[in-house]
Amino acid sequence: MSTKGTHIPEWLTVPFAGITPAPSQEKGQDLFPTGNWRSIRPVYRDKLPPCNNACGTNEKIQGYLDLVKRGKYLDAYALIKEDMPFPSVTGRVCYHPCEQACNRGQYDEAISIRAVERFLGDLGQALPRDVVKAGKPNGKKVAVVGSGPAGHSAAYQLARLGYKVTILEKSPKAGGLNRGGIPDWVLPQHVLDREIERLVELGITIKTNVEVGKDVTWDDLKKDYDACVLAVGLTEPNSVRAEGENKNGVFYGLPFLRDIGMGTSKVKLGPRVAVIGGGSANTAARLVTAFRKGRLKIRRDLHLGVGFLAATIRRDIASMPAGSGRLARKTRGGLPAGTPVSCSRP
Repeated sequence: MSTKGTHIPEWLTVPFAGITPAPSQEKGQDLFPTGNWRSIRPVYRDKLPPCNNACGTNEKIQGYLDLVKRGKYLDAYALIKEDMPFPSVTGRVCYHPCEQACNRGQYDEAISIRAVERFLGDLGQALPRDVVKAGKPNGKKVAVVGSGPAGHSAAYQLARLGYKVTILEKSPKAGGLNRGGIPDWVLPQHVLDREIERLVELGITIKTNVEVGKDVTWDDLKKDYDACVLAVGLTEPNSVRAEGENKNGVFYGLPFLRDIGMGTSKVKLGPRVAVIGGGSANTAARLVTAFRKGRLKIRRDLHLGVGFLAATIRRDIASMPAGSGRLARKTRGGLPAGTPVSCSRP
């Protein structure tokens, strides 16, 4: 900052600090070029990076990216495991809001954070023993109802704090919507199974086919455990509140995929299928893939036999909740997703 034109006080016009002769007005500008700023010092402020701020699980993204940059992959994996118990899962299914907030995107394109997370998660799965250890036992027992993402995370962090954890899951397989809401070509079953094995390695007990309120009473939980975490999830689909939605041949997305994931589906579909909805939450885009892949018998447990597919949405394609990346993959696969339409009674 220029100080030209700044008035030099009278006390600077006499000899000072051994300077002789006294500086003139012009020389004083050279001696003190910062003017009144010379007594101000910079202050360092440690603020949350935008990627961390956008992350739903508060991962230390800038931390493990820095470690990966320096080739310290195991340290990066250990850092991400402080907050995220299953990076190999989120590295495949997360919609990566961190990348949308990445500062690098304002220059060229965002860093592929989700791809790095997947790399670290797969690295951890290949380790014979995980880097995370159970905490020192504190003598307390906790029941976690539900083995989906919330129950998995709660059990993981409680075990690290030294609690004896038991997961109660009413389905035949653990995993919740990670297993029953995401097709296995997005999240392979063996990847999820390995993450669940890591929970068992921490000393966590997983009981499947146990429904709280039916197989286990609430009084039993109060008697046998010091605390209970309810992580039952959001497994019921939203009703479209339309006439005919309960007719034969009409299926909701979440139960449809859940039965496939649990290996209990008995649905047989005809050669023509319409998928109503374009959101990720209702998994419409993934359902379309399920139908199309089913024709090729990619799923070993179910052959859907679909020959023609159509996605029916109420909004333009660019604003579909499923996301532009997922939509692009579906349209490249031959999915006819036309102009916005809505269903009505003839």
